Amino acid sequence: MTVPRVSSEHAVASVEDDRRVHRRYAIELDCEYKMSRRKSAGACRTVNISSGGILLHANETLRVREQVDLSIRWPYELDNGCPLRLRIMGQVVRIDGRRFAVKIKRYEFRTGGHLS
Repeated sequence: MTVPRVSSEHAVASVEDDRRVHRRYAIELDCEYKMSRRKSAGACRTVNISSGGILLHANETLRVREQVDLSIRWPYELDNGCPLRLRIMGQVVRIDGRRFAVKIKRYEFRTGGHLS
């Protein structure tokens, strides 16, 4: 298993340059998304993450204000080798080409497979 490198040195912007409340960390992980209203789903990849939001890259164009359910393959497993997924429920707040930013409303870690 390849473990991504993450550190505070990789924060996306310095405090002086950024008005965000939460520090963002550059991390690339495989992800799945499901849109609540359109019933569409697809694959994406994280760009960076903080405790308040996440930036992702997808091949499909999404819409601002849509509710989204994300399932991220976490790079660490439980002691018994059980895979973990980070599930994030949030709202798309910004679109920039194929990248979209999601404000995190809720999150939880789950064991096992895909988004359900």
